[in-house]
Amino acid sequence: MTFIGNLKKSWGRARHNDDTHLQGDMILSEIMKEKSTSPVQKYTPVKSGHEEKAKKSLESIYAIETVDVKSVRPLTQQEEPFVQDPSPIEPKTLHPQLELELGDRFRGGMESFVSQQPLYVLELSPPTASVLRQNGKTRLGDLIGLHYEDYLNFKGLAHSSIEEVEQKLSKYCENHNLESSQKIDFMVLLRVLLPQMKLKEIQVTDELVSALKEKQEDLIQHLLRIVDVFVLPWVEYRGGIVTEDEIEERLERVCMQGTPTHTIITLFKKVCGQEIWSQLVPIDDKTYAIDTRVSDRYHSLISHAKSFFYREDCRYPFHKLMFWLEQEFARNWESYPASFIEKSLTVSSAFALYKNEDHERYVRLA
Repeated sequence: MTFIGNLKKSWGRARHNDDTHLQGDMILSEIMKEKSTSPVQKYTPVKSGHEEKAKKSLESIYAIETVDVKSVRPLTQQEEPFVQDPSPIEPKTLHPQLELELGDRFRGGMESFVSQQPLYVLELSPPTASVLRQNGKTRLGDLIGLHYEDYLNFKGLAHSSIEEVEQKLSKYCENHNLESSQKIDFMVLLRVLLPQMKLKEIQVTDELVSALKEKQEDLIQHLLRIVDVFVLPWVEYRGGIVTEDEIEERLERVCMQGTPTHTIITLFKKVCGQEIWSQLVPIDDKTYAIDTRVSDRYHSLISHAKSFFYREDCRYPFHKLMFWLEQEFARNWESYPASFIEKSLTVSSAFALYKNEDHERYVRLA
């Protein structure tokens, strides 16, 4: 307000003066005077909270560089005192109605026969074996799980015999699976069925065949379980059709190493005949289907394939015949996978396959 008042006075005095230059100088001098006497306000920037935090974090980071490493104490985890639970939690078991027992096939293995073997497999000394038989111990399962104190109750069994039994039993069990097994040991199976023969190798002899025929029912039951576990799931995975040669190859893979599979199958056929494959449906010579549904599809496919051979000398490229069959089934809204068609034509005794000079497969009537 003072500045404006002085300016008005200067303008009043200057207005009475005729000299225009003097008027301007008077007004200008009044302005400069006011400017020199007014206090100067300095600009101070406002610091935000983020800048303060950033400055403090930088200071803490740089402070780490000056820390003496020797003065830093290592971090140690405090061990909590162990408190024993007075009431241990017992494992929960499902109610029997809630446990689904789907069979050995879905477990991928079957119960081992090792524990059912006779004691002669341990090759015990005659006195020790005789004492065990007198006490009613004839199989490995009768000894598995016994302790030293249990053997002391056997009448006539010396301390040296107890050590012999424990050592040989422990060594034998280390090399054999006592529970569920994913391999077949036919030698063990034969020892279980014929404990009196003391078998060490498998040979197709009249004596062995005659002895097994007396145990034919038990043998068939064991073979049906083996087929159910190791053969049927594999056949289903392959499309449902299999030959006897392929079954033999499959058994060779799931048998214990060194087992003469061909000799064993020959032996079982002499004893049981074709009942060993009774779970499969025969569809051709030494060819089987996994069930009647696959059998019906196989016979329908072979019947359609024969209709293309209107003369005995007809010959077709194999891939073309497959394509024609796929088209014909598609027109009838039937689905036949190419792998199933190829397998059926290959194993069928109604057709013969050969290769021409260009190594292309052709098919004709057998």
